[in-house]
Amino acid sequence: MLHYFSIAHHLMSLLVVDPSRPRAPGLPVGRAAADDPRVAVWWVGVHGGAGEDTLETVFAGSRAAGHSWPVAGFGQPAPRVVLAARTSARGLVAVQRAMRQLDEERPAVSVLGLVWIADAPGRLPRALRDLQAVVSGGVPRVWCLPWVERWRLGEVPSQANAPREAGELLADLVAIERGEERVDVQ
Repeated sequence: MLHYFSIAHHLMSLLVVDPSRPRAPGLPVGRAAADDPRVAVWWVGVHGGAGEDTLETVFAGSRAAGHSWPVAGFGQPAPRVVLAARTSARGLVAVQRAMRQLDEERPAVSVLGLVWIADAPGRLPRALRDLQAVVSGGVPRVWCLPWVERWRLGEVPSQANAPREAGELLADLVAIERGEERVDVQ
């Protein structure tokens, strides 16, 4: 039990904003121009290796924003974005940083939710699960995709080899696009 508390304390300390420490830079704005009408959703990877390129490959009509906030052209609606992160401590802290940036800098985007992509097979350790619950509270919807060993071994990600949870994510995004709300979102 002591081990859990020391890990949990360390992880929570990562979330505390220390004004004396230099602040990590946020995601850049505008590296991706959201001017393609065929793109229904942008995946914003909040850290390197977050999985947004994999999500773009699996979901037709979506695009990876290259670790930046996409910018709409003049007179265009705000791009719809889904944050993407791994379930590692680094990913959890990066999501918190991105949420803080959204709150403080207000980039012109419409955040639909957050997709957590497992960083390893198996169940997330309790300390990370607890931290994930805290960090996830700041987004409208949360989806979780499990570890996919076939993708790790080089199989090209696709709808055909995606986990069941990817289908649920797609159904939710389609419902959002149609203006419907699904009740069974995590």
